[in-house]
Amino acid sequence: MINVNFTLILQLINFIILMWFLNKFLFKPILKVLDERDKKIKGDIEVSDSINSKVGEGLLKLSSELKQAKIDSNILKNSIIAEGIKSSNVKIEAAKNQAKQSIDKLKAELEKNRQVVESEMEKDVSAFAKMISSNLIGRQI
Repeated sequence: MINVNFTLILQLINFIILMWFLNKFLFKPILKVLDERDKKIKGDIEVSDSINSKVGEGLLKLSSELKQAKIDSNILKNSIIAEGIKSSNVKIEAAKNQAKQSIDKLKAELEKNRQVVESEMEKDVSAFAKMISSNLIGRQI
C-alpha cells in the first residue's frame, strides 16, 4: 500500500515548484519563441504568395504586351514593305519612261540617219548604175 508520509508531501511540493519553475522559465519562453517563429513563417508564406501572385500578374501583363509588340512590329514591317514596294514601283516606272524616251529618241535619230544615208546612197546609186552600164556596154552613157 501507499504510505503517505512527510517525504511524499515534500516530493509533491518539490514537483509542483519544479513544474511552476519549468513552466515559467522554460516551457512558456520556448512556446513563445515557437509561436513567434510560426507567425513569422506564416507571414513570410503570405508575403511569398502575394509576391508570387504579383509576379504571375506581371508575367501575364508582360506576355500580353509582348504579343501586342509583335503584332505592332508586324504591322509596321508590313507597312514598310508595302511602302518600299510602292516606292520601287514608282522608280521602276520612272526608269521605264526614261528608257522609252531614250529609245524613242534613238529611233528618231536612227530614222534621220537612215534617211540621210538613203538619200546619199540614191545619189551614189545613180552614179554607180551609170558606171556599171558604161562598163557593160563599153561606152559612156
